[in-house]
Amino acid sequence: MPRSYRCANEILRCGEDILRECSDYWDREIEPAEHTGFIERRQLLNSAINEIDPTESWLVLARSNFQAGRLAKQLDNNGIPWVPLRGRGGWDAPVKLEAIKALLSVEAGAPIDGLQWCQVLKHIPSAEGGKVYLTRGTKSRFADMDDPQDQYAWVPAGDIDQLGATEHLADAIRTGMWRAWIDGADQYDVAVQRWGQDVVDKPNVRVGTIHSAKGTEADNVAVLTTLSMPIIRGVKTQAGADAEQRVWYVAATRARKRLMLLDEKKPRFRKKLPI
Repeated sequence: MPRSYRCANEILRCGEDILRECSDYWDREIEPAEHTGFIERRQLLNSAINEIDPTESWLVLARSNFQAGRLAKQLDNNGIPWVPLRGRGGWDAPVKLEAIKALLSVEAGAPIDGLQWCQVLKHIPSAEGGKVYLTRGTKSRFADMDDPQDQYAWVPAGDIDQLGATEHLADAIRTGMWRAWIDGADQYDVAVQRWGQDVVDKPNVRVGTIHSAKGTEADNVAVLTTLSMPIIRGVKTQAGADAEQRVWYVAATRARKRLMLLDEKKPRFRKKLPI
């Protein structure tokens, strides 16, 4: 008899109940994984999102890109690091994050190297508001440098004038004023203090559509049940209805241990799931 090594009994049964509504359903008699799991419904979207612990593996899913974007915004509002299931975005911005980390280090009095400085230079102005922050030619000098890390392997925070920083820039870094130049710098700093560097640099929370989650899995899965009009139109035929049930089977069975269904209070359309 086939066995699922991913889904706990409660979650596997939910998936099978979804498939039972297909016109061509047949019971494959799959045995569940040996670990335990549970399913829950939540209606307060913001509070439910705030319960997501980024130290654990999560998939946060929606039926459409628009709805997935709404979930991503909620995660941002709650300071929870995330990355998209496909492509780049969210907290997956290596150049920006390296610049933030470098400037936080200098702000704290730690040294910096030439490669880190190259990332910083991509995000700070040479001059602004009548103040000069970089000596003339600094950006082009580092852009043309073959190995900035080799030439500047270790520069103390108090000696960043060696890198082309003026006293105005040194003061902006010491006082934290530089954060206004890089979107998300404060959010990043708070997240590191709350969750730790590893969780922020390599987020365990992945966001996307149910279709983009096919072939993936996580200990925890949160799924928004809100539907759009194009989806409703698509289920008017038997073939469309069957295909939609299979989509939601995929959503439910991405979870190893915990499946959280996010029901908004007054959506125009909502997927009804058999739990």
